[in-house]
Amino acid sequence: GWGYNLIKNAYSIGAMTIRDGREWTDAENPKGTYNFKYAQFMDMLKNRGMDWIMITGFTNQNYDEGLPPYTNAGRQGFANYSKAAFDQYPGFLKYQEMFNEWWKYRDGGIEQVSGTYDEYLELAKTAYEAIDKESYPDAVLFGELSSNIDGWTKPLLESGLAHFMDAAALPRYGVSYGAENPVHLPEDDIVTSEVKK
Repeated sequence: GWGYNLIKNAYSIGAMTIRDGREWTDAENPKGTYNFKYAQFMDMLKNRGMDWIMITGFTNQNYDEGLPPYTNAGRQGFANYSKAAFDQYPGFLKYQEMFNEWWKYRDGGIEQVSGTYDEYLELAKTAYEAIDKESYPDAVLFGELSSNIDGWTKPLLESGLAHFMDAAALPRYGVSYGAENPVHLPEDDIVTSEVKK
């Protein structure tokens, strides 16, 4: 939905990585059938030698009543969708960001199932273990962290998330957006020191 001209504009200023996604509900429909519909997008990146970080998320009507995955079946369905993307673009797609902003999405008014650290940890573990690192040794999965260091990121890391990700995706907005009382982020080393295994 961003428009392909953004790829040309990004390339023109020297950006060599695009971060974008194909939502689960569009990529897997009907259940068990995958179509990422990214031919033009992929060709434009390949022709410029650009990389792609694929954001995975959010829901699929075939799993967990259309809510973010919280059961074993839902998590496995999500992991299969993640794996299917690597399978569809072998040798090119190397980077995925596992469920962008789970911390915000799960707190955004979905009352039936409350988002917890354990839920995201289990989702990350299931997705990570679904990727065959022998077939895709260069596959990199980014764990989705948050600028809310004490409230979200630190507890996740303490619970073992770093074992189920290769890198960390941390929004660096500088100031938390939309907050009545903006909170400035700490220095980078406060976060990166926690991520080391």
